[in-house]
Amino acid sequence: TGVQTCALPIYAEIEAFFHAAKFYEFFTSPEVGLFDTIPNAHGGDGNLPINLVTNYQMPAPASSQALLPTRSAMYFPRENLAMGMGMVYGLTGVSGDIIALGQGNHADFAYDGQTIYHEMGHLMNRALSNLKYTITLDSYGMNALENALEQGLAETMTFLVSDRSGMFRYIDRLEGPGFFRDADNDLSYPADYCGKDQADAMILAGAMWEVYGALQSEGVTTPQFTRLLLLSMQTLDANTAELSFADWADAFLADMEMEGRAAQKTAVAAIFEK
Repeated sequence: TGVQTCALPIYAEIEAFFHAAKFYEFFTSPEVGLFDTIPNAHGGDGNLPINLVTNYQMPAPASSQALLPTRSAMYFPRENLAMGMGMVYGLTGVSGDIIALGQGNHADFAYDGQTIYHEMGHLMNRALSNLKYTITLDSYGMNALENALEQGLAETMTFLVSDRSGMFRYIDRLEGPGFFRDADNDLSYPADYCGKDQADAMILAGAMWEVYGALQSEGVTTPQFTRLLLLSMQTLDANTAELSFADWADAFLADMEMEGRAAQKTAVAAIFEK
C-alpha cells in the first residue's frame, strides 16, 4: 500500500494480550481486595469476553485498494456494536465488547501499553459507574463534563498501572504530535475547562495525580489508593444524575472516611478545591 507502519506488527497481538492482562491483574489483585474478576459492564452475573482487535484499519470505499490507516484506539461496548457501530466499523460477528487498536500511518497502537490501559479504563468506568459517552444540554449549550470525568478516570487508571504521569509517548513520537498527555500538571476547573473531553480529562487526572502523591507521602500504598479509586467509582452512579468533578470529589472523600482515612481528608479536599 505504500504506507509506512511500525516494525514487526505481527507481535501486536502479544503486546495487546500482555498489557490487557497486566491491567486486569492490577485491579483484581488480592492486595486491592475488591473483586477477583472485573464486574460485568452490562449487568448480570455472567462474564463476557473482552475482544482485542489489533492491526485494526477502518473499512474503505469499494473503489479503494486498501483499508484506511487508523490513528486511534477505541472501546466498543456490545450495545453500541449492536446499534450499528459494528457494521460501520467492520466489527461484526463477535460476542462481547471490543477494544480496537489501530494501525496508523507510522505506528501500531497495540505497541503502546498505556493506550490499552486507557481503553480498558473505559470498560471499568462502564462496569463500576455506568459512565459512558454522554452529551447533555444546559443553559450554556452542550455540556461534556461527564465525558471529561469518564476520560479523566481512564487516565487515572492509566498512570496507576504504568506508574508514570506522562502518557502515550510512543504514539506521540511516531504518529503525533498531539497524543502525549501528562497528569503532572497545574490545570484547574473552571479556569482550564474548554469543553473538549479529552483535554478536560487532564484536569481530573492532574488532581488525582496530586492526590496520589499526597497520600503516598502519608504511607498509603498503591493497592490501597487503587482500592479507594475503585470504591469511589462504585459510589458514583451515572444512572441517577449528570455527574461532575464535584460529584467525584464527594464520592472519593466519602470513601476515604469509610476506609479509615479521615485524617487525610482535609489535605485531599484542598487539592480538589484548587
